[in-house]
Amino acid sequence: MTRSPISIDKDTLASKSLSIMSDKKITSLCVHKNEKKKVTIGLLHLHALLKANIQ
Repeated sequence: MTRSPISIDKDTLASKSLSIMSDKKITSLCVHKNEKKKVTIGLLHLHALLKANIQ
Protein backbone atom coordinates (compact mmCIF):
# COMPACT_ATOMS: atom_id res chain seq x y z
CA MET A 1 0.00 0.00 0.00
CA THR A 2 0.96 3.61 -0.44
CA ARG A 3 0.22 6.79 1.45
CA SER A 4 -1.88 8.11 -1.41
CA PRO A 5 -3.62 5.15 -3.08
CA ILE A 6 -5.64 5.47 -6.24
CA SER A 7 -9.24 5.70 -5.15
CA ILE A 8 -12.71 6.02 -6.60
CA ASP A 9 -15.98 7.48 -5.44
CA LYS A 10 -18.63 5.06 -4.20
CA ASP A 11 -20.90 6.03 -7.13
CA THR A 12 -18.33 5.20 -9.84
CA LEU A 13 -19.52 2.57 -12.32
CA ALA A 14 -17.84 -0.84 -12.20
CA SER A 15 -16.86 -0.62 -15.86
CA LYS A 16 -15.12 2.72 -15.25
CA SER A 17 -13.32 1.20 -12.26
CA LEU A 18 -12.14 -1.69 -14.40
CA SER A 19 -10.86 0.78 -16.98
CA ILE A 20 -8.93 2.71 -14.32
CA MET A 21 -7.36 -0.50 -13.02
CA SER A 22 -6.39 -1.53 -16.53
CA ASP A 23 -4.85 1.85 -17.37
CA LYS A 24 -2.89 2.08 -14.12
CA LYS A 25 -1.96 -1.65 -14.15
CA ILE A 26 -3.23 -2.22 -10.60
CA THR A 27 -5.44 -4.91 -9.08
CA SER A 28 -7.39 -3.00 -6.42
CA LEU A 29 -8.90 0.40 -5.73
CA CYS A 30 -9.90 2.11 -2.51
CA VAL A 31 -13.53 3.25 -2.39
CA HIS A 32 -14.35 6.48 -0.58
CA LYS A 33 -17.37 8.64 0.16
CA ASN A 34 -18.12 11.70 -1.94
CA GLU A 35 -16.31 14.37 0.04
CA LYS A 36 -14.04 12.42 2.38
CA LYS A 37 -11.20 10.95 0.33
CA LYS A 38 -9.26 10.10 3.47
CA VAL A 39 -12.02 7.81 4.76
CA THR A 40 -11.94 4.48 2.94
CA ILE A 41 -15.26 2.63 3.04
CA GLY A 42 -14.19 -0.35 0.98
CA LEU A 43 -11.87 -2.01 -1.50
CA LEU A 44 -12.62 -3.09 -5.03
CA HIS A 45 -10.55 -5.96 -6.41
CA LEU A 46 -9.96 -6.75 -10.07
CA HIS A 47 -10.85 -10.43 -9.64
CA ALA A 48 -14.23 -9.52 -8.13
CA LEU A 49 -15.07 -7.47 -11.22
CA LEU A 50 -13.96 -10.22 -13.59
CA LYS A 51 -15.91 -12.83 -11.63
CA ALA A 52 -19.04 -10.64 -11.91
CA ASN A 53 -18.42 -10.53 -15.69
CA ILE A 54 -18.01 -6.75 -15.77
CA GLN A 55 -16.59 -5.48 -19.04
